Amino acid sequence: MNERRAFLDLWSGVGLVVANMVGAGVFLSAGFMARELSAGWILVAWIVGGLLALAGARTYAEASILIPESGGEYRYLSELIHPSVGFLAGWASLLVGFSAPVAISAYGAAAFFFAVVGKGEPRLGAVALIATLTLFHALGLELSKWTQNVLVIVKGLLVLSFVGLGLAAGTHEWPSWVPASGDAAFAALPFATSLFFVSYAFSGWNAASYAAGEFRNPERDVPRAMLLGCADVGVAYLLENWVLVANLTPERASIVFDYEEARVTLGHLVARDLLGDAGSSIMSLGISLAMISSVSAMSLVGPRVYAEMARDGYLPRVFEGKPGAPPRASVVLQSTLAILLLYLHT
Repeated sequence: MNERRAFLDLWSGVGLVVANMVGAGVFLSAGFMARELSAGWILVAWIVGGLLALAGARTYAEASILIPESGGEYRYLSELIHPSVGFLAGWASLLVGFSAPVAISAYGAAAFFFAVVGKGEPRLGAVALIATLTLFHALGLELSKWTQNVLVIVKGLLVLSFVGLGLAAGTHEWPSWVPASGDAAFAALPFATSLFFVSYAFSGWNAASYAAGEFRNPERDVPRAMLLGCADVGVAYLLENWVLVANLTPERASIVFDYEEARVTLGHLVARDLLGDAGSSIMSLGISLAMISSVSAMSLVGPRVYAEMARDGYLPRVFEGKPGAPPRASVVLQSTLAILLLYLHT
């Protein structure tokens, strides 16, 4: 059993799940899906995606009860199948599961912020953000916890504000538009393809499992955190997408195909329609804050995987850290890789 200090509770765990899941994807996916799916089938896809995510969370909940330790799938696969399988999962977490998403989210946060203030180099902004959050999550456990808790509260308020704005001031009639393809009939292949976008937006429902060993009551709180967090996000996603499909047509939603250049989401269009030009700036700042919360959450949970790998001898012992403190070397390792990825890839 891990001897690390228990500093996380149920609501911190729910916050980790929500922070890892919610990003810009939910404000983009409907634009791609509207090429071939009607509004009704887009909403059905989000319901199916939510149920699939809950099934995954339920499975991980059982695993977290059997093995109440940090490491997520690295620990579960090592214990339940074979250490070599866990070894591969651990390296995948380091390179693909956390370092790359940290780089992407930090870059996005900086790009949306600079879109409001005018000037700025997104890569430099992303580096500054990663470095700052590395400091917060490496200095101490309580600072790490409260940094994440505050950021996820802000993220939750932003999501609720967008949904509230759309429901209060937006259109309430069932959408009459047809997909951009002109065919409103159900098609199995486009529906299955749409689940790719939905699944990407739902990724992160297992976040609490990576730091399970640092919960005060992991057998009880980790399963609940994953299920509650996933369910909350599922409801929020469905409401957000109702606002989007009720207020936008496929023609307007096609703006998502220029996202990389324009940094404009469907949420921007709705906010601009309902609040004027200021709505776009508010939306950009909101998405920037949401992505900052995601970077923070991944900076907290990801290093726990590498600490477990070090404890098992797959990484140098320094990455394990000391009891009562964050695994500082692992936090720095992940952030360093994320910064390298910012400059090695477009």
